[in-house]
Amino acid sequence: MTGCSLLLAAGVLAAAPVLAQPTSPGHSDVRQVRVGLALDEKSAAGLGGFACANEGAPALQGWSDYKTCPANAQGLREIRFEFQEDDRLVQLADRWEGTKIAGHPVILTMAVTEEGVIDGLRIVTDDEASPYLRKKAYLLSIKVREHYGRDGWTCVDLPREPGETEIGGMFVKQECDKSADGRNLKMWTKLFRGAGQEGKRYEDSVSVEVTRASPS
Repeated sequence: MTGCSLLLAAGVLAAAPVLAQPTSPGHSDVRQVRVGLALDEKSAAGLGGFACANEGAPALQGWSDYKTCPANAQGLREIRFEFQEDDRLVQLADRWEGTKIAGHPVILTMAVTEEGVIDGLRIVTDDEASPYLRKKAYLLSIKVREHYGRDGWTCVDLPREPGETEIGGMFVKQECDKSADGRNLKMWTKLFRGAGQEGKRYEDSVSVEVTRASPS
């Protein structure tokens, strides 16, 4: 199915605040980070918390240590990173709980080539954040469309598996794709109760992958 599902358009957009004008696809992906450009002092400005993405890996001294991370099967080195904020905010637990995009706690990972080019970026809503902050995580999908432009997305509603049910009359399980200015975008949005989930346990997430488009 092309475009947004009727359920997502009617349920999600009605619940969202008024959106700003879309950002030009030629702009960065997050802060100064842009897939297809180099990881350097400029793109790493305002970022911190660099660490290899593999589980249990130690923190890096800085972005320039990315080559100490193991290369994956594609020869890319995956690095976790965070937004650096004013140290005074870090001390206010009720106002600061890690890196956020549009108010949603997220986990950020970039994939870097041997030559230092940012080949990919992954943005995933953080399911370990406090329930108050991660509720309605599915609404981040609206901000992603706003950033890259609402037109040109191809979306499909994924099949409902046995035991998956609606939450508050809504069931969202969607995969969307778009190509924009030399980048391929994929986004998965979920809002439903999975088989065996009860009470406050349910699926509510957004996952975005931005990769360099292959040369034509």
